[in-house]
Amino acid sequence: MRALMLSVAVLALMAPAAYAQSTNAAAPPQVVGPGQYMVFFPWNKATLAEEDRQVIANAVAEYRQTGNARVTVTGHTDTSGSAAYNLELSQRRAEAVAAEMIRQGVPAGEIETIGRGEEDLLVPTADGVREPRNRRVVIEFPVPPAAPAPALAPVVEAAPPPAPPPPRYTVGLGPMYGHNFGETDDDTENDLAGANLEIDGLFGRFGKVTLNQAILHSFNGIDDGINGRTALGIGLTPVDLKVFQPYLSVNVGGVYGLATHQFSQALHSGGGGIRRCRHV
Repeated sequence: MRALMLSVAVLALMAPAAYAQSTNAAAPPQVVGPGQYMVFFPWNKATLAEEDRQVIANAVAEYRQTGNARVTVTGHTDTSGSAAYNLELSQRRAEAVAAEMIRQGVPAGEIETIGRGEEDLLVPTADGVREPRNRRVVIEFPVPPAAPAPALAPVVEAAPPPAPPPPRYTVGLGPMYGHNFGETDDDTENDLAGANLEIDGLFGRFGKVTLNQAILHSFNGIDDGINGRTALGIGLTPVDLKVFQPYLSVNVGGVYGLATHQFSQALHSGGGGIRRCRHV
């Protein structure tokens, strides 16, 4: 029982010493974010440890990437000790960090040191408390925002090729039917059917002037037989089927018979048919 009590007493004596050691030691340094670092100090000290110098080296490396940035080094203390002493201690801590940055290549004129003492505590505490996280120096400098990614060029679709202009001339060959309203020799009428060669000159989407040369067979009249026909006309193509084109036309021209050897003037009306076209 006595041995147990002695052990408890020894542990009770060691506990205050362990607590004092933890509150007197420095917290590990931190990288807070872009352009912001913190270095922590032991109680009542303004000296740097090796790990502090490594964090400062990281800060210097980032500073070099920012160009001519202004560096602010701000020292702090905990609430133990007097306010006047803590203000002077915080200034010494800031100057210790600034001296290390200068040693690593930062121009002295680009560094501003500030001592805040026990103001602006990182961890709020009562007066007289040794809080390791309040014994710190904050390194800050502006970091320009990352350049935005270049915008992708809009995809511009190629304009469709212009529609080809309509052909100025067409040549067609097809069946033909016509009616002769009067022959000069006996004033009789007859019908004509056969093949027609047509050369068209277009003057609009559907209109055209035509020159026709036809070989026809006349019937229902006196001078039946093979005839020729040459005419000039105005035609209308209501539907363009590209390869075949139905058409209507009114023509004025001459009909001559190869079999009867008679030449007759005629007016032809109501011509029509379907012709196979070749565009020129």
